[in-house]
Amino acid sequence: RGLAASLWGLEPEAFGSAHDGAPLTRIDVRPVLDRKLAALRAHRTQLDGDHLLRALPTDLAARHLGEEAWRASDSRADDPLARLIWAGDAAGARG
Repeated sequence: RGLAASLWGLEPEAFGSAHDGAPLTRIDVRPVLDRKLAALRAHRTQLDGDHLLRALPTDLAARHLGEEAWRASDSRADDPLARLIWAGDAAGARG
């Protein structure tokens, strides 16, 4: 789409690739996506003027930033109690 592609000097393909395995919890943040984007864009010292997050159209923001995924730290990933807690949080977040 001809959007600016400044991402702190990182290639877009590098985002999210450092973690293996499925997230334990996913939260749909599309209902508050406008506030999430406003908060991200408010940090002028963190985003250069040509940073992609400053110009990202709403449809692409919803597609790529509309869901947050969380996983337990490595020290808790195999803890059955932690998995139950995280699963309960996910169910509550979905309503």
